[in-house]
Amino acid sequence: MKIIKLIAEDVKGLKAVEITPDGNFVEIAGENEAGKSSVLDAIWLVLAGRQASSEVEAPIRKGQEKGSATIDLGDMIATRTWTKAGSSLKVTSGDGKQTFASPQSVLDALRAKFLDPGEFIAKDSKEQRQAILDLVDIGIDLDAMASERARLYDERASVGQQGKAIGDVPAVVADVPEEEVSAAQILSQMRSVEERNREIRDVRTQHDSASAEIKGTVDKITELQAHLKTVQIQTAKIKDHVASLGDPQDTDDLETRLAKVEDTNRAVRENLAVKAKSAEKDRLRGEYEALTKKIDGLDKKKSDAIAKADLPVEGMDFTEDGITLDGVPFKDGSSSQKMIAALRIAASFNPQLRVIQVRDGSLLGKKNFQIVKDFAEENDYQIWLETVGEGHGSAVIIEDGQVTR
Repeated sequence: MKIIKLIAEDVKGLKAVEITPDGNFVEIAGENEAGKSSVLDAIWLVLAGRQASSEVEAPIRKGQEKGSATIDLGDMIATRTWTKAGSSLKVTSGDGKQTFASPQSVLDALRAKFLDPGEFIAKDSKEQRQAILDLVDIGIDLDAMASERARLYDERASVGQQGKAIGDVPAVVADVPEEEVSAAQILSQMRSVEERNREIRDVRTQHDSASAEIKGTVDKITELQAHLKTVQIQTAKIKDHVASLGDPQDTDDLETRLAKVEDTNRAVRENLAVKAKSAEKDRLRGEYEALTKKIDGLDKKKSDAIAKADLPVEGMDFTEDGITLDGVPFKDGSSSQKMIAALRIAASFNPQLRVIQVRDGSLLGKKNFQIVKDFAEENDYQIWLETVGEGHGSAVIIEDGQVTR
């Protein structure tokens, strides 16, 4: 669907114009302030509806009470009228027999979203990104998502740096107890054994002394009978005590353990430090991987939303600072590549209403001017292009708000 005829009266800088396009390329030429831009404004004001009306403060030509513009699209005719009180829209079938009850809905169904390729190229990367987002609802807040991703990325980087700072973790020393050995405890055990051995020696000394005394008093048996009996009883008790105590214990093992206790404890401490270091590194690795999953989740959510969104061209994606096409930043393309891409983007917004507007066509240069013209023919789009001067042969010339050629 294209514009078959445009009629505008007292709209912006136009007095009265009627333009019937011949072919897919419509060049609107004339000097500055002649009304060229008003021709494109009239198209935009009729088809873009509420958005256009909200952005244009004075659609009526200065000094007039009323303005109107009519666009014949073949299958339908749309007329928008402006007065001091407001605006009205009427949409009829092409033959005029049917008037649509919801005219704005009819135009909205055409997806009439105008993006000027020339203006789009002239914007900086962030403005280009915002221009696309203003026209396409991808269902997510890319800026909020980018901010959250940056936060997670910084947090993950910090965790990674902490992990690197730990360095390589050595192996745990084998055959070392889990806890440090108490030297005091071993010393206490040694004292107990030594006291017991001393007691055994003392008792044995007593036994030897008693035996010697018995032997020395054999000759005195008679007189010492009573004493012998007593000594025998005592000796028997001592003997029983000696038997109950058993043999003396060897302290060599305890002495060896005491000598090695500091080495053992040093190894225990080193093992504990290694385990703590390994545990901390494992914790940081887990935290790093968890943050990576969150970042991957945000990236997938973004890619899924973009995949579901009705983006203007295949291969388009968004970065924090701009847009990319097939992974290449839009700003890095050549002049002609950017023009072709911008035309593709503009065309995609109007698959039914095959109309594209290009303002400031004089700034395009000869090569891009030809690209625009060729695009119109090759893709069957009607391109309305504004230039300063006398145009290129078949141009529609505007002077003082009217068509002169």
